[in-house]
Amino acid sequence: MSSEIDIVGVCRWLVSQPHLIRGKRIIEIGCGTAMAGIACALAGAEYVALTDYLPAIIKNTWVNLSLNGLAVKASQPADDQQQHANPDNLYTSNPDSPCTVDAFLLDWNDISRWHEAHVGAPAAFAHSDETTPPATCSSHAHGTTDEVTRLKKLCHAFDLVVACECIYEESHCELVSRTLSFLLRNTPNAECYVATPAHEQRRPGVIRFEQCMSQLGFKLRLEVTTVEDRMWAKEERLYGRFICQRELQQIEH
Repeated sequence: MSSEIDIVGVCRWLVSQPHLIRGKRIIEIGCGTAMAGIACALAGAEYVALTDYLPAIIKNTWVNLSLNGLAVKASQPADDQQQHANPDNLYTSNPDSPCTVDAFLLDWNDISRWHEAHVGAPAAFAHSDETTPPATCSSHAHGTTDEVTRLKKLCHAFDLVVACECIYEESHCELVSRTLSFLLRNTPNAECYVATPAHEQRRPGVIRFEQCMSQLGFKLRLEVTTVEDRMWAKEERLYGRFICQRELQQIEH
């Protein structure tokens, strides 16, 4: 049994759920190759944002978007500030595509710092209407404050957050859970889809993730799927997906 997640299986499941995808606004965190986000864009999403921590990954994401007809070469160079969101100023969302796409840097630590400075209790975090970045949410090498600012302006509109293999380290779980909560803070009916290899279901990182999400007022449902990986000698792979939605009592007044 492979220890890696079957991203093709994840994509197949996503596109088989049109009620989650079509006409929706979706963000993928820790996108890597961005396969899941691209699948959503091609399956009828209205808007897809792809985020990661490393500039090289964002650069490659724009290339992958272009290869799938979702992005085109930019008509004019971006300024220095915009360059953080689109390394090398090469691409922009394809205006002829029914789905608008974007790819930019996101540091989960920035979200966590904002959470600590402005929230206190999880319930307050769920209702916060702040749309400007706090002074305490300072960036480091990658200039990510601009990215957090953009997310704050858009976070009320995200219907689905996708994260694939982002909770394998226990140290990441609090950052990931705070990021998910932030992105869905103004959308009570929105969901998080968090995929992880099934054999890791009870590893410390996964256990810690469950604890963090529960503390932030989310209910989690774990589903396990078996998929046939045709690329690797028809090996069967299991992966687990957490469907996370904020508890209604946490958002009703």
